[in-house]
Amino acid sequence: MYSKKAMSLKTVKEHNQREIKKAEKDAPSTVELLTEAEKLMPELRTLAYCTTKAVEHGYKENFQATKDGLKSIETSRQYTPEQIHVMNFYRFEGITDPADMSVLYVIRTDDGAKGTLVDAYGTYSDENISKVMRQVEDIAKRNTTSDNKQYKSTQS
Repeated sequence: MYSKKAMSLKTVKEHNQREIKKAEKDAPSTVELLTEAEKLMPELRTLAYCTTKAVEHGYKENFQATKDGLKSIETSRQYTPEQIHVMNFYRFEGITDPADMSVLYVIRTDDGAKGTLVDAYGTYSDENISKVMRQVEDIAKRNTTSDNKQYKSTQS
């Protein structure tokens, strides 16, 4: 007999297998739509993967935007844009649905809090997040390959 936790894990694995089969079927046409970065780092194509990796690296808090900055959901601590450092960010766009666009911000604060913030971009972006991120001065883009080697972005 499976526990509820094991059953949900089994369900997740089954779902993932169905998605993989679907992706394999669509692979020839999908590969043509991928950017060079996505071809180099296929694991960076999903929000779930990048969020999981951020948590594994200690970015465990969840932030939400307020009219004055960001708030940690876990501690209720407020941060102004001057106290926020974006260590990295990832943009995602659905290959089959261009309206499926999001961005993951990996954030560290002056007091050492580390976490993530997710927003849609484009038409569905959160006005408060956009406002805060425009005010944050320390935004870095760290590019790494699958083997964790750093490379410089050729785009400005």
